[in-house]
Amino acid sequence: PFGGKLLIATGDHCQLPPIAGTPVWSSMQMVTTMRVINLTAYVRTADPDLQWINDQCRQQLGPNEAAAVADKVMSVCSTALDWSEVPNNAVRVVSTRAAEQTLMDQFLATQQTVQFDAVDEVQNQTRWVPADKAVSTKLNRSCYEYETCRLFVGAVVRMTYNEKHASVRFSQGQVAVVTALPVEAMNASEQKLTLRLAPPGTRQIDVLNVPATWPEIRIGRRTTHPIPVARALQFARRTQWAVHYHLSTTVHRCQGDTLSMYATEISTTNKQYKLWEKGQFAVLISRARNAKDIIFVGPPSTTRAAIVEVLQQTSLWDGFIRNYLQSLNELTNGSVREVSLDSCPLLPLHR
Repeated sequence: PFGGKLLIATGDHCQLPPIAGTPVWSSMQMVTTMRVINLTAYVRTADPDLQWINDQCRQQLGPNEAAAVADKVMSVCSTALDWSEVPNNAVRVVSTRAAEQTLMDQFLATQQTVQFDAVDEVQNQTRWVPADKAVSTKLNRSCYEYETCRLFVGAVVRMTYNEKHASVRFSQGQVAVVTALPVEAMNASEQKLTLRLAPPGTRQIDVLNVPATWPEIRIGRRTTHPIPVARALQFARRTQWAVHYHLSTTVHRCQGDTLSMYATEISTTNKQYKLWEKGQFAVLISRARNAKDIIFVGPPSTTRAAIVEVLQQTSLWDGFIRNYLQSLNELTNGSVREVSLDSCPLLPLHR
């Protein structure tokens, strides 16, 4: 099915499922065309305490076990009572975009910024016309680019697209530092934003000591590809600086990242900071190499209660996938592929 090519794929079924579509774990290709090997050695996490916490996140925990994990988290991770105590170089990782925007607004209020508004357009037959606020709100859900972008010299940002044709190439998510702002007196189409591009994989940057060897790039505003915003296949697009602040992100967006230091807040009552899936905590606790580099913000009792609550979440799907992958594991079962259907949550109760 892959054109005769060898395909090596990795993933973690204990983390977040796809927002849309079916998880590959439930695909028939897992049984028919893939050789499954369960890997258990930690690559990112070097801290034994953090490894133990990660292991426990993969188990079905009762109240006492969840409380023990929460106590371990609170004892080995860093804490802060308020976001004002969090260092500026710590990435803010939260569960919702609303919380991300709140933290971003709080941080930018302490900086001298220049504001740039996006140009949002909607397709009207063969023409593009200015979009209304409802369309801009929908674009905010789909675009990495901001409706209102506030920049300052020294801002650490991520690129929002892949550049494969310029003399200096970069990829989406690559980090850069703003070194010069556009000249406001110039026409918007002529303005350029100047950045120093960090090497791929760099996540921690000292803005006061940016290496001169990092390539300097100058980019203009970029127009996104047409994005559907209505059921009748109405399309819209946004023209804006193609950067997104590296200071804050969501749990979903930081999957796969290794962060040298990050802060988060979780709650059982505040909807902006509430976790609704156990996989979110599995992602949240596994981005650092050492537990001390994870900062939990807020009253410790509130944080502990939120951890206990989310760790007790379980579903029939969790048990099925665990049994499914263990049955397919070639390291323990060889070429025998016998998957028990007893734990499958999709079968009828009477058969």
